[in-house]
Amino acid sequence: MGPTVLDHGILLPLAGEIKKGLKIPVIAVGRIDPDQAEKALAEGQADFIAIGRGLIADPELPHKLASGQTEDIRPCIGCLECIHHVIYKREPLRCSVNALCGREGEESQEPVITPKRVVVIGGGPGGMEAARVLALRGHRVSLFEKEKQLGGLLLSASRPPQKGDIERLTDYFRTQLKKLGICINFGQEISPAKVAYLNPDAVVIAGGAFPFIPNIAGLEKTQALIAHRAILEEQEVGQKVLIIGGGLVGCETADYLSAKGRTVTVIEILEKMAAAMLPLLRRPLLDRLRKKGVSLLCGEGVKKLDLSRHPGENRGPVSS
Repeated sequence: MGPTVLDHGILLPLAGEIKKGLKIPVIAVGRIDPDQAEKALAEGQADFIAIGRGLIADPELPHKLASGQTEDIRPCIGCLECIHHVIYKREPLRCSVNALCGREGEESQEPVITPKRVVVIGGGPGGMEAARVLALRGHRVSLFEKEKQLGGLLLSASRPPQKGDIERLTDYFRTQLKKLGICINFGQEISPAKVAYLNPDAVVIAGGAFPFIPNIAGLEKTQALIAHRAILEEQEVGQKVLIIGGGLVGCETADYLSAKGRTVTVIEILEKMAAAMLPLLRRPLLDRLRKKGVSLLCGEGVKKLDLSRHPGENRGPVSS
């Protein structure tokens, strides 16, 4: 199935060796990018390329590839959300990057008869997708993002090991919004008064999620950062890092910071780290953390932080 822990096209050399010993057609599989597919066919590593999840992410992939519109291909990020829904949850097929997956007959993206002026607040994945679909249907869209670039939480999510495909998704959104001529306003934290002044026909609020920071005694006296900022502003993080919360975000933050040479401890109140993760992704992540010497403490809560016992050390606690 080729999850994110495997490199793209990792099975192509095996397909090439098998083809040398056979006289029947060989089909190669396994997270093969379009450029890898073209090269493999040209060099005779395979006779055909099988595409599964890539077509779930973008059913128009073959058409876009054939017409040279490679920048318009919506990339699969290897998250296995499709596998998770069908096999583990016994639910209809879903895709993290294709909102229409499984709903093709329910939703319409046909052009509207009467275009409207729409303000989208937030340039994360939700805001970018909303702006893209609205513009495709003919609405006049203005997007406001308080930061200086688009991406939102995708920016930090793409930094940990094996998560580079998320950056490709961010690039896809940026390209589509530019091609659609959407007006993007950076560095503006829009207010109700500003919205009233603009007087749009509709407003889409895509402000994203904000982490809950527990009321832990002593937290206010130390260098506390949310995981998103700890990854994007790594220079602000000390050498010894305490991560409070061992879910997906906490463990991937540990994966990133430990790879940067930090000494990391993760505390999780549940009995398992990253308990909600798909097993195919959870096990390799935890194996990497253990190999890098990350201390994983399960079944532990944090009531108080007391840093007075070790004065003068450079610390960087992180709350996730």
